[in-house]
Amino acid sequence: MFANKIFGVTILISSVWHLFWISAVEIVVTPTINSGCDYQEVNFLGPILEKTAFDIMADDYAHYGEARYAASSIFFLDRAHLKAAGPKRHILDRNVPEKALNRFTFNLQGYINDAKEIPFYMAEQKDFILLEEKEMPKVEGPVKGREIIHKPDSPVVASESYGANATYSVEVRFAISHNGIVYRAEPLVSSGQPKIDIIAIRHVREWRFSPLSLVEREENNWGVVTVIIKSR
Repeated sequence: MFANKIFGVTILISSVWHLFWISAVEIVVTPTINSGCDYQEVNFLGPILEKTAFDIMADDYAHYGEARYAASSIFFLDRAHLKAAGPKRHILDRNVPEKALNRFTFNLQGYINDAKEIPFYMAEQKDFILLEEKEMPKVEGPVKGREIIHKPDSPVVASESYGANATYSVEVRFAISHNGIVYRAEPLVSSGQPKIDIIAIRHVREWRFSPLSLVEREENNWGVVTVIIKSR
């Protein structure tokens, strides 16, 4: 008899307890849209795959940046006197003395189109001399008959930056004034390396040709030469 009373009281308390929470808690059903996709969205690949994917994207971006650099530096932003960051763009100091770097601040676009004479620091080291026949470069075009009275030593680049015993060829078209100064130079056939092309242009801009007489000044004043640049 006593056990039946205890059981009845327990049922009553349990019923009151459940009724209280049913009235206190509101259940809301939120509709969802079924995309119909059978694939589970993955937001994390794990540390190894995440790093691998990041490295691949970084490599792709580096090549993309190289392509943008190669396409734009010749025409717009690159400055011939600056060393770009990293060993791949480094050139030997002995080929471009520091005093020349500090003195001249031509960007490449101006270097091609500007008609100003470039002061030429090689004169501080040796006098103007006529080149020997074996040193004469092969010049094509209307100016091939004009005598070259000065040509700097062939440029050399660092083997650490461009590979050991590498040889680069740049075909340069240039124009000279009546008094023998090269006032314009631009690459016709690129070496594939923007910095090498810059060095070749600078090299040709420092050449000096024999002046023209008053009778000869009606002739064309342009020529083409192939500049060979080696690494050491």
